[in-house]
Amino acid sequence: MPLAVTILLAFVFGAIIGSFLNVVIHRVPLGLSVVHPPSRCPTCGHQLSWYDNIPILSWALLLRGKCRGCKSPISARYAVVEALTGGLSALLWWRSTHMLGADPQAWLNMDLPLTLIPYAMYMFFICLSVSIFFIDLEHTIIPHGLSFTGIATGLASPWVLEWLMTPAQVAAHWPPVTPGHSAVG
Repeated sequence: MPLAVTILLAFVFGAIIGSFLNVVIHRVPLGLSVVHPPSRCPTCGHQLSWYDNIPILSWALLLRGKCRGCKSPISARYAVVEALTGGLSALLWWRSTHMLGADPQAWLNMDLPLTLIPYAMYMFFICLSVSIFFIDLEHTIIPHGLSFTGIATGLASPWVLEWLMTPAQVAAHWPPVTPGHSAVG
C-alpha cells in the first residue's frame, strides 16, 4: 500500500507544480513576473481565490472552465498542464520506487536522499520540458531563459550528483548521468 499512496502524493505534488507551470507558460512569453501579481483572469483581471487554484478540480468542478468573475472561458490547457505534470511526476516516482513494492520495512529502510535527489533533478527537467512545449505550442518561441537554464543544469548535473552521491549510487540510477551524456543532451 505505501507505493500506491506515494504515487498518489507524487501526482498531487506534480499537479501543484503544474499549476505554477501554467503561470510560467502564460507570463514568461509576455515578459511578466511569475511571482507577482497573484493569479487572475486574463480577460477581466478578477483575482482568483485559493479555492479557484486547486489543480484540475477547480477548473473542472468548481469553475467548470469559466471565470468566476466574467464567465469567459478558461482554456482547458490549464487543467491539461496540471494533469500532465501530475501524471509525469507520478510515473517518475513509480520508476524511482516501484522496487520497494508494498513492503513497509523496505519503505522504512529506503535511502530518502538517494531517491529524492534524482527524482528532483528529473522533475526539474520535466517541468522545463512541459513549459517549453506549451509556450512553443502557443507562441512558437522557446524562451532563452528556459532553454539556457536547462542547458546549464544539464551540464552541471553529473557533477552535482557526484558531489551528493557515491559513484555506486550514481551508477544505480537510470539513465546514467555522465559529463558526456550531458554534453550530448
